[in-house]
Amino acid sequence: MEEGKSQGQGQGQGQVQVHVHVQVPEGKESTQPSSGTFPLVTLKLWAIPGMVFALFFLLVFSSGLVSMLGVFNFSVPSFFSTTILRSSDKPPKILWPLNCTNGTVPQTCPANYPTGLNPNLSISGSCPEYFRWIHEDLRPWKDTGITREMLEQPKAREFTHFRLIILNGKPYLETFKKAYETRDVFTVWGILQLLRFYPGKVPNLELMFCCNDRTVIPKKDYPENKTVAPPPLFHYCGNTASFDVTFPDWSFWGWYKVYVEGNAWSVSEKYIMACNSTTLMVKPDFYDFFTRGMYPLVHYWPIRPPNICKDIKFAVDWGNDHSSEAREMGEKGTRFIEESVKLEYVYDYMLHMLTEYAKLLRFNPEVPAGAREICSEMMACTAQGLAKEYMLQSMVSGPSEYPSCKLPPPFEPDEVAGIWERKENATRLVETWGDEYWEKHSK
Repeated sequence: MEEGKSQGQGQGQGQVQVHVHVQVPEGKESTQPSSGTFPLVTLKLWAIPGMVFALFFLLVFSSGLVSMLGVFNFSVPSFFSTTILRSSDKPPKILWPLNCTNGTVPQTCPANYPTGLNPNLSISGSCPEYFRWIHEDLRPWKDTGITREMLEQPKAREFTHFRLIILNGKPYLETFKKAYETRDVFTVWGILQLLRFYPGKVPNLELMFCCNDRTVIPKKDYPENKTVAPPPLFHYCGNTASFDVTFPDWSFWGWYKVYVEGNAWSVSEKYIMACNSTTLMVKPDFYDFFTRGMYPLVHYWPIRPPNICKDIKFAVDWGNDHSSEAREMGEKGTRFIEESVKLEYVYDYMLHMLTEYAKLLRFNPEVPAGAREICSEMMACTAQGLAKEYMLQSMVSGPSEYPSCKLPPPFEPDEVAGIWERKENATRLVETWGDEYWEKHSK
């Protein structure tokens, strides 16, 4: 980012844009007063309406700290481009146009989908480091494997929106209940694009998927001394207190929005991180598939949920006094999203997660009576309005010319503990700086 150019008309060099990513856990709200203002580029609040109003009032009507004033930017970042190319601008050699009927006969799935992948290169690079969390998310079933009884536990069925079956490269869907808006639609659509991108590479499997906000398989319900293993339920988010298996959310393919408030993790986090500005992130209770690869003071600035207003004011003052460090933090956060969460890596993550999951199955996947075959034609040809527009924009035009990245090895037990400790130490350091700042200014 060139100094002074991204700050807008009338702003000098050495100034910092700030994005605030706020996730307030349910039942917690800030009661800390604040003075001054904290101009923002993007504000994401997961809080009760009262807090949203309070912070909005603080933004609009308080004064001071105007040196960090930015502009609102709700454009879709470039890393969500539907171009799926690794190192060149030439299109895939094989193109699969959408094969829609003329409407006089029912839409069916084409019978001539390629079933194999012949990449131009046989050597691929290593996946980003956060891919190692695939092993960690599946660790609860490493020793026991996954039985059909585990998969279909009543606890899992209670929260399951759909069952996905893949047999010999063909996907089948059994729907149990409708998800909120189009979450289930575009989650399934994303998996169909994976099958087009890596034909013949996804093994036979059968899985259950939950499209809710909050995690639903708490660890406390499945202590290690119990004989009942947790159900392997796929989900968009997880946390340290749950067994939910994290998987990319629907917003990579459709339903582009920026959240103002929410109930758990948010799809908007990647948009905020991609805006090339310092992100202030209120300590989240939840994570999605890639955020465990980010670190405080490296990719974002941590904020304490109970101390939001004071911590934000200190963060803005710190940014004004350390503009180069703040700018570097924003650039590293953006670079992480653009380089490590680009769409080809999203497909790689999906492929590796499903492959490792399928290795654990101790039963033969089968198509239940209530399931139906699905494909891109069955969804896009019959879709209408924005749903059809998003599908056509995000449809994979042909198989990848390159193999997937190589999955890195699992963490050693002490490595996982070290990662969480590193994050906590960085967060505590920022908290110490903030406490010292307010102690000095209260005299």
